[in-house]
Amino acid sequence: MIQKQEKTEESKGLGQQPLDEQISASSQKRKYPRLSPEVLGVIIAIALATGIRVAVISLGWQTTNSDEDTMGLMALHIAYRGELPVFFYGQNYMGALEAYIGALLFHLLGPSLFSLRLGLVFLFDLFLLVMYLLARLLYTKRLALATIFLLCFGSTENFTRQIKAVGGALETILFSSLMLLLASWLVLSYSPETPLCRLRGPGPGHGPGPMEPYAGHTFHLRRSAAARTVLPQRIAHTRRRGFTPRWVHRGTLAVDHL
Repeated sequence: MIQKQEKTEESKGLGQQPLDEQISASSQKRKYPRLSPEVLGVIIAIALATGIRVAVISLGWQTTNSDEDTMGLMALHIAYRGELPVFFYGQNYMGALEAYIGALLFHLLGPSLFSLRLGLVFLFDLFLLVMYLLARLLYTKRLALATIFLLCFGSTENFTRQIKAVGGALETILFSSLMLLLASWLVLSYSPETPLCRLRGPGPGHGPGPMEPYAGHTFHLRRSAAARTVLPQRIAHTRRRGFTPRWVHRGTLAVDHL
């Protein structure tokens, strides 16, 4: 009996060893979480685009011009004089976002053409991230990764627009893609049960909702001409080509309820 008890205790001790090792391995995994291939690919693409543009800027490629000098002057006034311009000097339509980013970098790195242009690299990185989310929402993860890797490179004209702080170029592609991402997300996530749709009112006999006077306006999705015409044409086009991305199935359901 004593020998049997010793054997059972030894077997218990041997059985506890792998369990302890599993616990230690799981704790190590929690301390150092592994990145998914998708996230790793996005990081590599953004790092590649950043490295290429920083190298080009540090080499002094593309001489400056009067528009970029004006943007640098605005950044100096913001950083050291406390001015807060809304528009580009001499204009009344183009904003001063690049000047504000340049003013921040002037405090960190000192006033220079490199510091002014470095802010555009950050804006382009945001553009890549937005384009990845947009392509992933409408198509697939692989196509989204291929898109941002392709956008890392470009022609001489593209690089000129992306690294010269003349205002308007990068802001346009960044915020237009961001608006398209928001609009696509709103369309694909549309449901009659969403709180926005309930603003029209709880139903007949319960009184009008706060949005009832505006029910006939064009922003209402169920009466949107774009949702009735453009989306069905896009769905038919993709089906004829034999390629059906994820958003087609959702879009078909949305159009059927219009």
